[in-house]
Amino acid sequence: YGSTFEKSNDMFVWNAMWLTFVTMTTVGYGDHVPSTHAGRLVCAFATITGILIASLITAAIANLIIYTPQESAAISVIEREQSRVHLRAKAATIIVLWYRRCKRLPLSLRQERIDKYALRREFLEHKLETMQEVEDLQSMSNKIDKVTRRIKLIEGSVELVAQHLWSSD
Repeated sequence: YGSTFEKSNDMFVWNAMWLTFVTMTTVGYGDHVPSTHAGRLVCAFATITGILIASLITAAIANLIIYTPQESAAISVIEREQSRVHLRAKAATIIVLWYRRCKRLPLSLRQERIDKYALRREFLEHKLETMQEVEDLQSMSNKIDKVTRRIKLIEGSVELVAQHLWSSD
């Protein structure tokens, strides 16, 4: 009724390579398992090596995706300039619509289709982005002023030390 189990130790290279590949990729099908202590040790080493290789590849790819500080600064400058251009365009549209309304001039078809509330919202969004730039520049100016004051303080201290050294001669 039952079949007898025969333990075989198949020493085929392809089976060993398949076991190592499956173990290193952390899939672990279980179709091949090591039966000796040396084989288990090799599989444990292959598992740790596979995890390390996978994590290093992931870290390298993530490192390629992240912008350098110079790239981030350049992107920020480009976005701010685009926001400034959009702000001017929205402001011009608002002024034209206001002027035509005050003078009771007819609006063109394109001007009639403009959603005034959306236009106002977009204008305010671009205005906030532009104001953020002004605040950033102001904080940068404050930082430069602090550094300048520190440098002047250090310069004054160095001059006092130099005077003290030269006057003791």
